[in-house]
Amino acid sequence: DGKALSRPEREAAFWALADDAVRARPRDGFAWALRGRALVDAGRMKEALVDLTRAAVFGGAARGHALAWRGRAALLLGAFARAEADLSAALKISSVTVYRAWRAEARWRTGSIRSALSELDAALKVPSRRLAPYFELRGDLRLNAGRSVEAKDDYETAFVFDAKRLAAREKAARLR
Repeated sequence: DGKALSRPEREAAFWALADDAVRARPRDGFAWALRGRALVDAGRMKEALVDLTRAAVFGGAARGHALAWRGRAALLLGAFARAEADLSAALKISSVTVYRAWRAEARWRTGSIRSALSELDAALKVPSRRLAPYFELRGDLRLNAGRSVEAKDDYETAFVFDAKRLAAREKAARLR
């Protein structure tokens, strides 16, 4: 009838499609992994962990994707050691920059600051707007290590990539 769907209607339609995908292809790791990723994005972590664990049983790239997003869910739940383990396993399958940034955050949260900084250095060699929060995190780690000039550069980069990162801009301004 040409009527646009409301947001709740669009969301219901999306979840129906995601459910249909895993029912239609129960042996497809990507179907489970993609629904698990959507569940993480929706904040439905317990459900996400079930789907992502199921997806991780399958091999190849689907396993890497599932492990990375299970690691992300664990990171968001505060299970930092679990997050690091899953992300390390995912990176053995697929070297994705954002997975390295997530692993750096997990390492930082477990107190491995030097390792986190090294991981961020590797992850941020190719700057990307979606990595802006990790430039800010690396700036914080560098500042704590007494490397204020490098920290200022990271804060400025974070703000350039994402103008909403006002805290990064303020941190850079304090270091002038």
